[in-house]
Amino acid sequence: MKIRLNGEEVSLNENLITVQALLDIYAIDKRKIALEKNGEIVLRKTYEETNINDGDNIEIIHFIGGG
Repeated sequence: MKIRLNGEEVSLNENLITVQALLDIYAIDKRKIALEKNGEIVLRKTYEETNINDGDNIEIIHFIGGG
C-alpha cells in the first residue's frame, strides 16, 4: 500500500492498518504530535481504531519545546 507521509510517498506493509501501527513503526510518541489524515485532525484517543488506506495523506506535526 502507498500513502503520502508528510509530503513523501512511502510504501507500507498491507498488514499496517491503523494510525497507531504507523506511529509504532516510526517510534513516534503520540503524546508529542498532532496527526492529520486526509485533511482532518485525528483525535489521539482514536489512533488505534483509525484505519490507514491506500492513497491516504498523513501529516504528522511534532511539538518542540523552547523558551
